[in-house]
Amino acid sequence: MRICILVSCLVPALAFAQARSVDWPVYGGNSDHTHYSAIDQITPANVSKLQVAWTYVTHDEFPGSEMQANPIVVDGVL
Repeated sequence: MRICILVSCLVPALAFAQARSVDWPVYGGNSDHTHYSAIDQITPANVSKLQVAWTYVTHDEFPGSEMQANPIVVDGVL
């Protein structure tokens, strides 16, 4: 299993979140798990330009496995 981080998307989004105090305090973004953020730097027009910045191999993969992560942001801290 590989964990990939899209730093080109993550770093600007975090800077924007800190500037506007946009929190993502629980899994799914809010208590309703809407997966919505007011951050608008990633758009359909530029999403194809994102690149994988690094990967981490966990060595626990198996056929059909997948890893999903949802970072938590509170008071601008990831």
